[in-house]
Amino acid sequence: DCRAGGSAMAFALRQGNAVSLVNSTLTGHGDCLLTAVCDDSSCNGSETITLKNNIFIGNQEFMDPNDTSCYIWFDRDNFYNTQLDYNVVYGVKMGGVGLSANDISQDPLIVDDTLETFDGHLKIGSPAIDSGLAAGSLAGLIPDHDLEGVTRPQGSGVDRGAYEFLSTVCPNCSGNT
Repeated sequence: DCRAGGSAMAFALRQGNAVSLVNSTLTGHGDCLLTAVCDDSSCNGSETITLKNNIFIGNQEFMDPNDTSCYIWFDRDNFYNTQLDYNVVYGVKMGGVGLSANDISQDPLIVDDTLETFDGHLKIGSPAIDSGLAAGSLAGLIPDHDLEGVTRPQGSGVDRGAYEFLSTVCPNCSGNT
């Protein structure tokens, strides 16, 4: 709960850095799911943060059970060149960073969102299925395979998040994955 304020992911930027998080599934019970800060005060606005095709799932905060994890927090509002879109954002408190045009704000329908037994594979009916940017887009940032090496896409489009949906029955899952 102390690493990066308990955030699930932290970007420590320096002047001119370009960082990205694509086709990932991120959850946690810290203050925010993702934070971005200038690491050494050299930042001048030339830094780029790209967040596309991800799933962000908030939870009750570990240190404050009356609060929920925030989506994203930047140490300098509207300072960095941010490219945020095609994310599924669920169960978070929104702050200074809002949803983009192609973001989806609904339950991503993953197999298990319990932190202790988390399984980010998609279930049938997930809004993340076939709704992401195409493999190879963003100058090659969108991968042509998922976390387990499954080729993307398996359906009519790339799935958002770390896993590409497979329509085979999963013996240890409730429903198909």
